Amino acid sequence: MKIALGIMLALLSIGIATLTFNVRPVKAPDGTDAHIYIRADGSIDPAGSPIDSTDNITYVISGNIINKSIIIERDNITIQGYNHIVQGNISLRVGIDLTDRKNVTLDHIKITKFSYGVLLNSTQDCRLLYNTIWDDWCGIWIESSLRATINYNNASNNNMFGIRLYSGGNNELCYNTVCFNYDGINLWYSVANDLIGNNVSSNWNTGILLYLSGAGNWLINNDVSSNGYYGISTYESDNLRMSGNTASGNRFNFGIDGTHYLDFTTHTIDETNTVNGKPIYYIKDESDKVYDASTNAGTIYLINCKNATVKDLNLTNNGCGIFLWNTTESKIENITVSDNAYGINMRNSRNNTFSQNYVADNQYGVWIKNSNSSSIHHSNVTSNQWGIFMNNSALNSIFRNCISDNMADGIYLEHSRNNTVMENIIAENGVDYFPIPEPVYFGIKLQNSANNTIYHNNFIDNGGQAEAISSDDNKWDNGWPSGGNYWSDYAGIDTNSDGIGNDVYVIHYPNLDAYPLTGMFSILETPSDYTVEIVCNSTISNISYYPSNSTIAMTVSNMTSTQTYGFCRLTIPHGLMQPPYSVLINGTSVLPTIVEENAYTIIYISYEHSTLEIIVIPELPSALLMLALAFSITFAITLKKKKHVRKPKP
Repeated sequence: MKIALGIMLALLSIGIATLTFNVRPVKAPDGTDAHIYIRADGSIDPAGSPIDSTDNITYVISGNIINKSIIIERDNITIQGYNHIVQGNISLRVGIDLTDRKNVTLDHIKITKFSYGVLLNSTQDCRLLYNTIWDDWCGIWIESSLRATINYNNASNNNMFGIRLYSGGNNELCYNTVCFNYDGINLWYSVANDLIGNNVSSNWNTGILLYLSGAGNWLINNDVSSNGYYGISTYESDNLRMSGNTASGNRFNFGIDGTHYLDFTTHTIDETNTVNGKPIYYIKDESDKVYDASTNAGTIYLINCKNATVKDLNLTNNGCGIFLWNTTESKIENITVSDNAYGINMRNSRNNTFSQNYVADNQYGVWIKNSNSSSIHHSNVTSNQWGIFMNNSALNSIFRNCISDNMADGIYLEHSRNNTVMENIIAENGVDYFPIPEPVYFGIKLQNSANNTIYHNNFIDNGGQAEAISSDDNKWDNGWPSGGNYWSDYAGIDTNSDGIGNDVYVIHYPNLDAYPLTGMFSILETPSDYTVEIVCNSTISNISYYPSNSTIAMTVSNMTSTQTYGFCRLTIPHGLMQPPYSVLINGTSVLPTIVEENAYTIIYISYEHSTLEIIVIPELPSALLMLALAFSITFAITLKKKKHVRKPKP
């Protein structure tokens, strides 16, 4: 019992000593406290602080305030700074704290070196006019506040935000200068705010950002320039109204993104808004309209549109070059989209056609999500981060494109089914991450995607040629004799002269190409609707089809200096040229290998290499065959003249 009592007394003594050492003395109001208070009764605490008032309504800062902050506990007052400085240090959180205040005005005060220069938390009808706030973590932080007026302030050179509105509404931000912050003006969960005439420039990240904000925010006549990422950006925000804003020199001048239809369908954005001097076209609920070079558009959004045509435009440096939402039966033709976050962005749309476009140097060249039955063809998709990225989409066609030199995957199909990828050149994608033990990016990658058809493509020197992860039941060839794809790393041989290798090409079992081509695949398009399919391990030049006498003429040469033998395999539709055929090499008739099918004939021509002229013509009587020989000689002479013609000197 005595031992237990002794232990208890010892513990009590230790506790008393601990309490004694942890007691924090209360500082007398002698000016050494880190805060200056304007109390609810109007008094200034501590007395002698450089803040004066004769009526407890208007307060005047009469000198610089160093290593102190101001906490305001009184409503319905004005604080005149006369450009005096309120300066903090790393231990002070808020420069001027207006938490829970109503109808307080801060005018001509300089505020620096706090976490928050000015904090408006749960305030109403407060005003900040002509203040300068710099070198804080956030210049002006407005949270859960109503009807604040933030006008003619300079909130620049802050570490994170110039001005941030968080969870408030009906606030007014007008004619402020907001520069050299991480983000300029940042709105989260904020509604019905007016941003008018602000200069928001040279911020490291985004000039003006609206995130999860809606219900009638207005952006009018703001100048947003030279910001490091976005100029004006919204995400999952609705009911935005924009007029007269200029965004220029930003990495991406303007962009709207989200996941819900309200994020796109509720905005009113007129053509007085410009990006790099060109108007923003934000088109809603229109049909049968054409947007061409005469519009001088800088970026185009098609929302709930039908049968629109967009053509002959250069769309650069925006969130999207062109964006489609719930848009159908539209054509995007001959446009250049470069240096955007998304070159072409199609969401929740169907039956659209993208053709003859140049898509380069975007983060995503083409982004397709929740969209079906559309086609991308005869386009150049190059030097993007991702070439074509498809998510949760079906029944789309990607054909006759050149998809090359993209940093990551050339084509990426994710959760996508029943799409067709054919007759494309897919070359040198993902090579920046190669060589490493295993490739990271590929010419084409399938993730959780099935029942896609991929054949007659040329896969050339990609970081990895193809990958299929959790993606079964895809078809990588068109059977025999049509064949599969050309793979530049395929090591198999063709022993039966059909242009198809003897061994399969394995992608990721059970994904395999059972009929890999041993030469590159190409298409000869003719004036009719028919095409000639070509598989060849030679360099083809000067290939033409002559309708007048149903003749195919071309020049072949060795692809490398060590190549001694070559072949060409031509698949000729009977609707274009009826068999049988005569084949001449340098004017000499040769006997090719022939495979006859119901609607077409496959001709396999082999030769010892040099530069050769090949003529294929319907078989003629011997008298007319001399005319074909004469045509061959004329064709050869014409080619020789072309080779020796000199361009005039400039």
